[in-house]
Amino acid sequence: MLNTVANFLKKSLVDLCWKLIQLNSEKPVFNSSKLPDLCPTDNAENCEEYIDRLNELLINREVVKEIAITAPYSGGKSSFINTYMRLNPYHKYTCISLGAFTDDKPKNGGEGDTTCINKVEKSIVQQILYKTDSESAPNSRFRKIIKSHPNYFNTISSSISFVILGIAIAIMSYIPEYSLKHIFSEFIKNGIITSFSLVLIIYVTSILILSIKDAFKIFPKFDLSKFNPLKGEVAFEQRSNDSVFNIYLEEIIYYFSKTKSDVVFFEDLDRFERSDIFVQLKELNKLINDSADVKQSVRFIYALKDDVFKGASRTKFFDAIIPIIPITNKSNSFPLLKRLLKDSGFENEFKDVYLRDIAVFVDDMRMLKNIVAEYGIYKPILQKNLLQIELQKLFSFIIYKNIYCDDFAELHSGNGKLASFFNNLKSLKSDFKSSVQDKVHLLEQKIIDSEQEHLQSIKELNSAYLLLALNNSQVSGINSIDNQPIDILIDPDIFKGLLEKNNLQAIYGNRYGSNINFKDLVNSIKPSYETRKNNIENKSKSYRAKTSSEIKKFRQQLSSIPHLSITELINQYDRLRVFKAINDEKLLIHLIERGYIDEQYHLYISVFYEGNIAKSDMDFVMAVKSNEKTDPNKALINCTEILKYFSEDEFRSSSFFNYNMLDHLLAKGLESIVINVIEYVLKPQDNNIEVIYEANQELVNTKEFGVLIIENWATVWLSIISYKNITTEKRNELLVGLLLSVVNNELIEDNIEAIKDYIDGNENIANAIPAEKNTITQIQDLFKYLQVEFQQINDCANNVDFLKFLIKEELFDINQANLLVALNSLSNKTFSNTFSLSDVYELDNMDFINLIENNIVTVSHLIESGEIGIGNKVQYRNILNNVQIDNKVKQKIIANKKFKIDNLSEISEGTGLWGILFQSNKINTSWENVIKFMRSKIFVKSQLASFLNLSPVYSELLKTVVSLSDEDKSTFIDLLISDDINLLSFEKLQIFVDNLFNEISLENIANDKLNSLVLNGNISVTKSNYKELKEIDYKLSCLLLEQDFDTFLTEIDFENFSFEEAEINFDFDELRILLISSKLTAKQKNIIIIEHLEELKNSPDVISDAVISNFNEPQFSKVKISADLLEHLLRTSSSTEERITVYTNQIKNLEPDHQNRLLSLLGSDYHNIVTTRSNTSIPNTPYNFNLVNELEKAELISSFSYTESLLGGKQLKVNAKRKK
Repeated sequence: MLNTVANFLKKSLVDLCWKLIQLNSEKPVFNSSKLPDLCPTDNAENCEEYIDRLNELLINREVVKEIAITAPYSGGKSSFINTYMRLNPYHKYTCISLGAFTDDKPKNGGEGDTTCINKVEKSIVQQILYKTDSESAPNSRFRKIIKSHPNYFNTISSSISFVILGIAIAIMSYIPEYSLKHIFSEFIKNGIITSFSLVLIIYVTSILILSIKDAFKIFPKFDLSKFNPLKGEVAFEQRSNDSVFNIYLEEIIYYFSKTKSDVVFFEDLDRFERSDIFVQLKELNKLINDSADVKQSVRFIYALKDDVFKGASRTKFFDAIIPIIPITNKSNSFPLLKRLLKDSGFENEFKDVYLRDIAVFVDDMRMLKNIVAEYGIYKPILQKNLLQIELQKLFSFIIYKNIYCDDFAELHSGNGKLASFFNNLKSLKSDFKSSVQDKVHLLEQKIIDSEQEHLQSIKELNSAYLLLALNNSQVSGINSIDNQPIDILIDPDIFKGLLEKNNLQAIYGNRYGSNINFKDLVNSIKPSYETRKNNIENKSKSYRAKTSSEIKKFRQQLSSIPHLSITELINQYDRLRVFKAINDEKLLIHLIERGYIDEQYHLYISVFYEGNIAKSDMDFVMAVKSNEKTDPNKALINCTEILKYFSEDEFRSSSFFNYNMLDHLLAKGLESIVINVIEYVLKPQDNNIEVIYEANQELVNTKEFGVLIIENWATVWLSIISYKNITTEKRNELLVGLLLSVVNNELIEDNIEAIKDYIDGNENIANAIPAEKNTITQIQDLFKYLQVEFQQINDCANNVDFLKFLIKEELFDINQANLLVALNSLSNKTFSNTFSLSDVYELDNMDFINLIENNIVTVSHLIESGEIGIGNKVQYRNILNNVQIDNKVKQKIIANKKFKIDNLSEISEGTGLWGILFQSNKINTSWENVIKFMRSKIFVKSQLASFLNLSPVYSELLKTVVSLSDEDKSTFIDLLISDDINLLSFEKLQIFVDNLFNEISLENIANDKLNSLVLNGNISVTKSNYKELKEIDYKLSCLLLEQDFDTFLTEIDFENFSFEEAEINFDFDELRILLISSKLTAKQKNIIIIEHLEELKNSPDVISDAVISNFNEPQFSKVKISADLLEHLLRTSSSTEERITVYTNQIKNLEPDHQNRLLSLLGSDYHNIVTTRSNTSIPNTPYNFNLVNELEKAELISSFSYTESLLGGKQLKVNAKRKK
């Protein structure tokens, strides 16, 4: 009740105050605004020349009656006229302004032309005649409402007169004796009219006459078209057979005669685009000036555009033309706009670059003023409710509003060109996004297909498809196709060649052939060969790197699509397509293209009130309520207000899923709604893992989202790992993103194992680890908790801090690739595929060094395989002395590396590697090292022997003088005579113990070494050595005798004892070797023969040849040989010449019987000499000549002579001796 009373009193007080203000003659004072208005000014600048010209025409040139002031619209014509009138008040001006804008413009042709001209003329007449009051022109028939002071007498008298008139008419109508008919009849009949009747007639007649007079003043322009006094009908119509000027010509002349106006300004007549109006005005001007009632010269001045009259008609119609140079055009609109902004208090709100850019599109001064004025109104109102408003965009929007006012009106209802453009823009971006997503999906599918392909090489694929093709061929036992054996067909080039041919000959069995279409057989296998071939080729690291790079580029492109500028869209699509909705609007295109107007235009078309939501937000609300499909990337403006429209059930709709909304819910802690989304929207979807991935890319509050995913989806880890339709790269990013959301390492045991196994075996997981410090720390803790062991760390090189953590915690597999990554990341040098252990130690990074030393066994295997080098001798010695490394590994390292140990003491004897170093020739050649090894407890003859057997080794040792102890000599001799020392080494090294071989048993020395010792004189020529060697091998004993047979003879005292007495008896093997030896002299051989004459009677042929040869020597040719021995020699010797020669030498020592008998042993030809009495021919040779000569001397033949053989050669003809 009290509030009602208070409100009533308040309203009453306000009303009272306003009435007092209205009664006050002084206007209330308000703060003056600096905003410009649109009225022309009376203080125009730079118009002195125009004023002078007009003055000269009006004052000095009486004949000039029609003057045109020309300029474009808003060119300053009105301002010039106002300024002129202010500066030249001695003229009497009449200003007529007519405007036709849009709908008022006439249509050409027909009756509309006349009607339009009449309207214009009427308007001109009205503006002329209404400029005077009734008192100044009391005789004007153009009636006006006359404002007069209250006259109660006139009012009362007029009222009484009309009342009396009414009573009189009533009397005359209803009282018969006072009716006109009765009065006239009485007057005619009796000639009498009563006084009262006469008064009535005179009174009514007088009032009617006065009324008709006034009616003629009111309706002078109407004609009486219908009059029916019986029915009381009267009708008037306007005169249309003449112009308005003609109808009111008298009024117009009367006006000029009374007002003395001498200058008439006409403005905006050109907007009607009708030259007829000017013709009428020109005639009117002449009529006025020709009128005797108008004493002054009347000038008509027209403010027009330049193009109202064209060519000669323009100069013919007007008496003078004053052109006004426009004050505003594209070239000077910038300074004018800047001045308007400065005068309005907006001087520093816009940069000159922006103002120059837009000013060229607005060349109308009134438009510039209105833009600034509207900006001054919009700005404070919008800023009250929207603090972050962009003034440049607001100003641009005001420009749009003024230039495209009809489009602005439609904008409120979401229609118009601007709205259509942005709708089309959204469609273009959506299409662009879909095309990029298709490219990403295509590339990702290729990676997925390659990951799911179990074959690893093209050869494996060829082998599999070859087998399937042969099985499908229905021909068994095929051994070759196209003359190519089956086993080589899997070669990629050969297989490709087969696929390019149609009919090929297949051979089966051994010889049968059949034509097959190999290409069709392969193509019939599903999936296709080409598909699987591409999958295998796509496994390569280069392809994966290239594809990952392309996918990353496309993803960046996807994230930037909502923010693409118009220029970027134009680059994607053609310009016409982008600006399809506004192709003809250059200014609007420019404003949009430069970003001066964007999708947020709704901020500038209405006042924002808290609690309201934008149309786009309401569209989202309606889509969710209608369960329509929505774009999760749709931008939402006021999520708080949007949520108020939904119920619990609607939160579970897939339409509600929106990234902006999820971010809002997570930021505000509205977890229950997000859980609804997870349970009822995400989980049921077949592609839920892809949706989670996309959410992780789009959301700001990814960690909070991840926490809720983990807490409300227990199997999410396993789902991510097992999900097939996602690339490994995406899977890694998603896993890392979720791991960052793990709170206090709380993971289910099964999930821990699955996650660890996946990370361990995934070589690209490092790519997904963000580089932020806090993130790295969290990931580090998780990896330590999971006890991760990365198989590969190739992609950690760019994240040095994280890599250092992996090194320190030893969370990766120790392999060559990983160590190389670590080394390259920590070193200033760049290592390609090879590096050494010393490179690691040169880094002086203790974490890295500790990792190497803690895993030295693994590292040693890498060194063993050659994947890692050692670097220098220091690291080499350290490796060999490390007790953790297995000796088998060390042995392989020793064998593979080129390092040599200088001094054997550098390697611990306890390692047991000394012998390996010698065996592998990985120790410096020196007697010091050899002696140290021979003296060690781990000495193995074979290991040192393999070292000494090397030519460079024994060559180097021969250069050094060494003094061996007796024990060392004994060990060394034992080594030399062992089977491990080869003959070459033995021959060279025996010199160091040459005087000791006679002291050892020779039976333990190999024959070849004994042979070497004998040849080198390291076994003395003694009877004992001879016998010992003979027991070993007769060849060696013979070799010993060959070295110095005379010494041997001395050793057995041959001068005093025969061989037999000295217990020396050469067997046939020895005799053969000794008698044919080139090292024994003939004398020495003869001694042997003489000592073994008896034995020689049974000697083999070879010995016989040697004996004969010895006896044929000149010094021994006269030695007598027993007939038995000679017969044996002749029978066993192989050489005819030697046999004949020895027989020849022994003829004189033989008995006659023996001479003939033994001669027959020489051959059939020689046998005939003694058995026949005829002549015998033998070859003419020196030894035959000697024979026949001795036979002749011994009288065994009579003579001999020379004769010719049948073949032409000479022969000896032997003549047998005749019997007496």
